[in-house]
Amino acid sequence: MKNIKLNHKIISTLMALLISGHVLSMQQTEPKGINKKDVVDEIDRSAIEESESSQAPEIDNMMPAFEMPDFKANIKDSDKTVRRTQSQRTNSKQRKVVKKIKPVIEKMQADTAANSKTTASSVKVKEKSKPVVVIRKTLKPNLLLVNDVFVIENGKTMVHRTTKKYTYKYRFKNELPLNSKGLKVLEASHYLVIDKTQLLADINAASTLDKASNSNPNDEGISEKIILKRQALAKKYNKGKEIRFSIAKSRLKPDDIVYDFDDVQMVVRQKSGHSSAKKYWLYPLVDVKNSALFKIGNSKYKVIKKL
Repeated sequence: MKNIKLNHKIISTLMALLISGHVLSMQQTEPKGINKKDVVDEIDRSAIEESESSQAPEIDNMMPAFEMPDFKANIKDSDKTVRRTQSQRTNSKQRKVVKKIKPVIEKMQADTAANSKTTASSVKVKEKSKPVVVIRKTLKPNLLLVNDVFVIENGKTMVHRTTKKYTYKYRFKNELPLNSKGLKVLEASHYLVIDKTQLLADINAASTLDKASNSNPNDEGISEKIILKRQALAKKYNKGKEIRFSIAKSRLKPDDIVYDFDDVQMVVRQKSGHSSAKKYWLYPLVDVKNSALFKIGNSKYKVIKKL
């Protein structure tokens, strides 16, 4: 019994020794704690800076240079480009328009130059810078001069004669043959005397026609039926006034108007210098199919040439 207790003590002692030895070995192998402050103090600061400078790359060298774009300059350049494009388009359109109208302008300029020459060479109808003298005396045809100007106003024919100092106005009562080759049309109702001899011949011919071509409608050969019909037509077409004279068809002139009423024909002649036309009976009658007549209306014919 005592041996058992002794053994038990021995075993307990051995176990305690083993445990204490294990603890001791663990304490010896545990690393010592590091005092950070002491470590930091022991490191040379210059060495750290040198190491950092040698190892850390420069950011400026690694990153590419970046500059902010000049938006104001870009906007100005863009605006200039747009304006230049619009200007080019406008100039292109203007060149096209000029190209189209240039021939028209040149023609107008040429016409204006030609008209200026014609006006300069012709006699002026009215000189504003010269006083106007109205002569009450009627000017006879034989007293006409080359460069006199006939002016028809309000049914009256006047002769304008311009001298160095004055412009004289004369009355003219003879029938003026406007289709005479002795006259030149200047403008509406203005006629220039260019050939006095030819004009006098045409005036005398017109005067002779008025005197020699008329006859009494009651002449032999005119029936009472025709006389009554003429009276009815005169009342209708001549404001009720009698048409006293007749004209032979051989005396018809260009621009005369012939009205055909079957067995009665009437001639209307517009006399120059008069607002109203003169009317005649045509006898003997003319064939309306004659080539000298041109139909312009119902029973109305215009004489286009001498019969």
